[in-house]
Amino acid sequence: MEKIDQALRITNLSSFFGCNIFSSYIVQSWKPEPDLFLHAAKTMNYQPAECAVVEDSEVGLIAATRAGMKTYFFNPENLAPPINNVISFNNMKQLPSLLR
Repeated sequence: MEKIDQALRITNLSSFFGCNIFSSYIVQSWKPEPDLFLHAAKTMNYQPAECAVVEDSEVGLIAATRAGMKTYFFNPENLAPPINNVISFNNMKQLPSLLR
């Protein structure tokens, strides 16, 4: 959790998350299992279908789709998406309009 907190502080993103920070080390389940995403949704009182996940790795994409969440593939190199049913984008400036 310290590493996550530090990364969010350095990037000035902490204020966007509050106490809603989750780690596989706490849940004791790692991608491609969907448990971390499902735990986060449940803790925040959301159904998986109401959630969106942004991932940049194949195991993360698999975990998010297994969780039944809308899945976005951050793909700056414009690779072919490694799995189906994900929305691929290559620039973070595109994300707000994709999430609308």
